[in-house]
Amino acid sequence: MWKDWPGNSPDLNPIEHLWARLQDSVFRSPRPKTREQLILRVQEEWAAVTQEDTANLVESFKSRVNECAVKNGLHTHY
Repeated sequence: MWKDWPGNSPDLNPIEHLWARLQDSVFRSPRPKTREQLILRVQEEWAAVTQEDTANLVESFKSRVNECAVKNGLHTHY
């Protein structure tokens, strides 16, 4: 049954790279100490994501798929 489920590879999913960027911002110094500071930090980082950033992720998709195929579905450098 599990074979029928589609693959879910963070290496191939462009949104995972944006989530990682947001997560990294949370741990940047100085770290948020309150819920409000955390929300503000994430909102600021999200607002800093440009169309160029997202276009680059979309453009890199073909390269990510190719590298994944070469590595037989194993972890890629992405």
